[in-house]
Amino acid sequence: MQLGTQPLLHNAARAMASGMLSLLLALTAPAAPDPLAIADARVAQVSWRLQTANVALCPQHAPLPGLSLQMRDQYGPADRAATGLGDRPTLSAVVPGSAAARAGLKVGDALAGINGTATPVASDKGATFATVGRADAQLAAALAKGDAMIVFGDGRSVTLTPDQGCASEVQLLPQKGLNAGADGQIVQIGGKLYDFAANDDELAAVIAHELSHNFLGHRNQLDEAGVSTGLFSGLGKNGAKLRQIEFEADRLSVWLVARAGYRVDALPPFWARLGQRAGILISDGTHPGFKERVRRIEAAVAEVATQRAAGQPLIPPVQ
Repeated sequence: MQLGTQPLLHNAARAMASGMLSLLLALTAPAAPDPLAIADARVAQVSWRLQTANVALCPQHAPLPGLSLQMRDQYGPADRAATGLGDRPTLSAVVPGSAAARAGLKVGDALAGINGTATPVASDKGATFATVGRADAQLAAALAKGDAMIVFGDGRSVTLTPDQGCASEVQLLPQKGLNAGADGQIVQIGGKLYDFAANDDELAAVIAHELSHNFLGHRNQLDEAGVSTGLFSGLGKNGAKLRQIEFEADRLSVWLVARAGYRVDALPPFWARLGQRAGILISDGTHPGFKERVRRIEAAVAEVATQRAAGQPLIPPVQ
């Protein structure tokens, strides 16, 4: 599936050309599922499971609502009317079993206010992630203080009591490529990499790897060591440090995936397939060669299997 900003309604002009009956069928047929909303829901659910299942393995915790917000200005101007979205941030996903689900929040609910402050209004300019990012930040700030009072566009209100999970915000950037990144607080997944993940086990591998960078404090380590990530950064000691943190994130991600209930045996073939697809982009000196990465991931998968067979807690042994 290619993510993007495709119209969701049937082409009325084509229906009119086919006659009144075709027009009536077009107007009464259900709208096609929104691929961006579907993707948001999938990323939200996988991220929530990883973050709530691994509280014991991450140093910083945060309140997690278990929802995803969407705004019409994430779409290009030509496609906005077809989304059916209004001016306010709207729920595109509610994770089953999460705080949002327990509070009765539903997909399609528009948030007008949080703790007495109005939510951001969609821009009329080009497609942007900035507005929904402000809405996410507003909700996170409210939950950091405790429960949040949510007021919907129709006047209803609920109190949202969040779950505790690992502190990181996970974002899907539909227009980005076959890559992902983490800056210590935020994880971003490119749309092409999202598409490449064939199932939730593989998507969990991607998100868990980037979460591992945040949990292990890799951004701060690189900054303190003065490690460059620019041109020729894969050379010498600089490159050696970058490759080391990739191995560390690969290893921890296996336990994050296992503890969240996803299939760890899906990880080695996924990374092998991604390595073959990405080629030099994933083995340019800043990242280890994919064959060595797969070998080490297979070793970690074997360690998890050993712990399970022995009835031991799934915790990565200190190396």
